[in-house]
Amino acid sequence: MKIDHNKTIFYTTACATYSELIITNLKAPYVIGTQVRLDANNNVNLIDTIVTSTGDWQFNTTKSFAIILKEDWGTHYPSQQVRYPDNCPSSRGCIYGIFGARML
Repeated sequence: MKIDHNKTIFYTTACATYSELIITNLKAPYVIGTQVRLDANNNVNLIDTIVTSTGDWQFNTTKSFAIILKEDWGTHYPSQQVRYPDNCPSSRGCIYGIFGARML
C-alpha cells in the first residue's frame, strides 16, 4: 500500500498527537486519522482512529488530498495559533469535526 500523504501534529500542551494518512490507490483508497493521548505519567491512555474508504459517507480521496496539499503547516507563532479552549470543546472535537462526525 503506497501512502500518498502522511502528517503528524504534536499537541505538546495536551500531551497528544494526531496523524493523518491518505492512500489514493483507485482499488483500495483510504483516509485515516489517528489521535494518541498520554496521561500525566506519559502512558498512552487513548487511541482513536477513523478509517474511511469507498462507500463511506462523503468519501473522496482526490478531494481530501487536494485540500490537504493546500494547507500550510509551517511555523505558527503564538499570535497565529488556534486556542482550542476558546473555539472548541477539545482538539479531539475539532479533528472529528472534519469528518462530519458527532461527538458521543
